[in-house]
Amino acid sequence: MSYPINIDKITPSLEYYPEVALLLEESREYLRAHAWCDKINNGWLFVNLGKVLCILLYQIENNQSPDDNLIWMMVGDFPPVYLDSQGVDNTREVVDVYIYLVNDWIEHVEDGRGVEECFPVLSNWTNEKIEMLKIRMELLKSSILAGIPEISFKEIYDGNNN
Repeated sequence: MSYPINIDKITPSLEYYPEVALLLEESREYLRAHAWCDKINNGWLFVNLGKVLCILLYQIENNQSPDDNLIWMMVGDFPPVYLDSQGVDNTREVVDVYIYLVNDWIEHVEDGRGVEECFPVLSNWTNEKIEMLKIRMELLKSSILAGIPEISFKEIYDGNNN
């Protein structure tokens, strides 16, 4: 199967379908929980590693910044994150930026600095959760990142797609 896939065209024949279906719902709930996301109009699955990691791109109605209507989502065995497509062009960059944001957050916590200026990673964190997150970040950087294809959102989205 060739990626990206419009999420409306995902069928049970997709590899890891049950896991992907759950992650799709998690990603949509995560976006809808933000006041700036009025509506999700469309979505595409760009990377599918099942419950380990999925990278999606959503076209939304953004009431805070109407021109900023494409949002990357990374979900799976990692805390979910959304990233603005204006600063992140492709799937490899999604993972690179994710690693940077999470490691920045971890450094702030470990140094006893406030995390108010960081991307919100974990709300109810404990030292144990942070240690697990550090292990996952190392795995993401050392093993998973190399296998992530570099697919730009521009391959499917020209600004006129719905």
